[in-house]
Amino acid sequence: MPIKILYNESHTNYNKKLKPQGGPSRFASGFREFFLKQEKFSLCPILFSHGDNCKPKIKKTSTKDGIFNELVYEKKIITSIYKESITKSALIKYLKPFLDELNAFIIEEKPDIVFLNGFNLSNWMLMYSAHKIGVPIVIQHAGIWKKEVRSSKISFSPAMKKIFYDMERDTVRWCNNHIFLNNFSKEIFSDLYKGVWNRKKQFEIIPLPIESKIFPFRKPKLYNDESGLDIGVVARWDGIKNHKAILRLANTISKEQKWKIHTVTNIPRTTSEIELAKKYTAKVNICAPMSPERLTDFYRSMDLVLMLSNFDVSPTVVAESILAGTPVIISDKVGWQDEFVTVDLSDYIVSNNVSGKKLRNVVNQLMLNQEININKYRNLQSYIEKAHNPVNVFRKYTSVFSSICK
Repeated sequence: MPIKILYNESHTNYNKKLKPQGGPSRFASGFREFFLKQEKFSLCPILFSHGDNCKPKIKKTSTKDGIFNELVYEKKIITSIYKESITKSALIKYLKPFLDELNAFIIEEKPDIVFLNGFNLSNWMLMYSAHKIGVPIVIQHAGIWKKEVRSSKISFSPAMKKIFYDMERDTVRWCNNHIFLNNFSKEIFSDLYKGVWNRKKQFEIIPLPIESKIFPFRKPKLYNDESGLDIGVVARWDGIKNHKAILRLANTISKEQKWKIHTVTNIPRTTSEIELAKKYTAKVNICAPMSPERLTDFYRSMDLVLMLSNFDVSPTVVAESILAGTPVIISDKVGWQDEFVTVDLSDYIVSNNVSGKKLRNVVNQLMLNQEININKYRNLQSYIEKAHNPVNVFRKYTSVFSSICK
């Protein structure tokens, strides 16, 4: 019998009209494509979807791409408790309708493994039910939830924040294996939860899968202070991405200077930072989220790309841009630092609170040393092609799943 994997699915696999935004949804696409071809494994996807005026209920939908299971619920059932002063035990009691549905579903489906692609409240509920029933759990730490909650634009009560941190601590208590995208992430996570993390914990370092079609870097362009530049940014509009640093750079660009910043993002109408959005859109050209193929064209049309985050484990933007033949500047809160240092690109790691003037100087330095830098970025291309090859990456996942089900 094949090993049955119950996992949290991405809506972009269910609805092909949606464009993947962020690492977990892109990962889900490759994960599903790979494992559907593996005879020794079968997939049981579950989506967490919002409905209108409905109690939590799991429904099955059969599509040409397979069967999808959805836990459908009214969004405000969850969001209404974010500001409450509540205990964890009271929250678990409040979530009982969700947990009852998940319990019945897991018992009916009889998965061999539950796989968590990233972590949030819905994934905690899936983990909680699997743990209570006794199903082994594997988690891929796509980020660190504690960091995300701290920087979230959603207003959580102190009590809810404390509960969320303990929910992520539950992953250490209950998961059979932890997959980290790099050592940067593993060290930060184990330090945050050192009270429960110990050397006996099973973990693997498995990088993100990235399709590695390599494009050549363009020949160095003639560059001086009056040269035009197209600077690219691909970043969700959330508390993790450092759009304030992008705006600081934009504010240093004079009307005479032919620098243009282009950001691929979607700014919600309900954003809590209206003033930042107004100033940002006045200075930056906003581009709608796009398919991976169009993103490659976007990278190739830029002279350089900025990947600045308040905290980011392994943003695919870095690899995608470098593979497209466009150099990248990253912040010191991005998990590509080790790779940059290894190929002697540490000059292009900037402080997360970098001033606009300092960032402009780093951009100048990158452009004035194009020929030397291109060779260094080529070394990164070779590394990415080997280490992030999707087949190699997902084979490591098969090894993890198989080892648990021996």
